[in-house]
Formats: sequence, structure tokens, C-alpha cells
Amino acid sequence: MLSDDMPAGALDLAMRGSEALEPLLPNGTPEHFSLYGGLLLVATLGSLRTRDPWRARELLREPAHKAALRVGEGHNHHRTVFGPTNVAIRMVNVEHEQGETSEALRLADNVDISLIPSLERKTCHLHQVARCYECRNNDAAVFVHLKMAERICPQDFQHKRDVRGMVSTLVKRAKPSYAPEVREFAGRIGLLD
Repeated sequence: MLSDDMPAGALDLAMRGSEALEPLLPNGTPEHFSLYGGLLLVATLGSLRTRDPWRARELLREPAHKAALRVGEGHNHHRTVFGPTNVAIRMVNVEHEQGETSEALRLADNVDISLIPSLERKTCHLHQVARCYECRNNDAAVFVHLKMAERICPQDFQHKRDVRGMVSTLVKRAKPSYAPEVREFAGRIGLLD
């Protein structure tokens, strides 16, 4: 529903699903909490897209955070990759989406992506942090985060326009001290002839 631009429906469905799981939680397994938490993460996206960021924040800080602590780090029950790091990544996302770049970067400082088993979540987080630094015109920090993402998932730089756009911007603005490295990076991903 989210991918079909029906955020209100996604929010409603995710909340009803999480509420249906609540009776199982007192004696719940990590698998139960992973499903419950995964639904809450979908609900946070629905909340953001229906312009209710405070609800998204509330869902993350309370029920999602508590469920994540019950699951622990490094698990992928039911392919949710749900746990404390995934919740922390979503918190960064919420703040960035709301234009709260300082808060997003403050939260990002406490995210250890080595604890999450998903390459996709790791690279998406690094791209998001790079975008936050791009908002601050901190090109060196953008470059550091993009290089980290490229080490994890180089194919993203072949296909994702927004990521390639950040590299193109760096090529134009890089300071002389690291401009050759930026040009080499841009050439490696096929942006320069």
C-alpha cells in the first residue's frame, strides 16, 4: 500500500495488525515481537506520509523501541530485520524527512550499522546520513558516508539516481585537498568519461 501511494490505508492496516498481535506479547517470542515491531515501522512510514510526524515519533519511542529490546540485535525473524538498530535508523529517517537535520545527525551518531544483518538497511542509512550532511554543505562528510556505502553495496552507485546525484554535486564542489579522490570515485562509478 505504501508503494502504491496509499499511506492512510497502510497506516490503518499496520496498526490493526499490530493490535491483533498485542494479546500474544505478554508471553511473546522474539518472532512475535519482530512481526509486531515490523508492523509498527510500517505504521511510522504511513504516519509520515499522512503528515503526522509526531505519531511516527511516538510509535518509535514507545512500542517499537520496547519491542526492539525484546528482539535484540542481529536477528532477521520473518525477514523483518527488526531490532534496536533498525528502530534507531528509522528515527534518523523521521527526523531527516521532517527537515530536522541536526536531530537526525545527532541520532545517527549513535547508530552502529555493524549490528544489523541487512546490507540494504546499512546502505540506506549511510545514504540518508550523507543527505543530511549534504543539507549542511559538509561535502567531506558526504564523501565519507558515500564511500562507506560503496564498500558495502557498490551496485547502488550504478542504479540509484539520488546517490549518483550526490556524487555529481561533490565533483563540482570538492575542495582541492580531496577533489582528485572525488573524481576518481566518480570515474569508478561511471559518472566521468
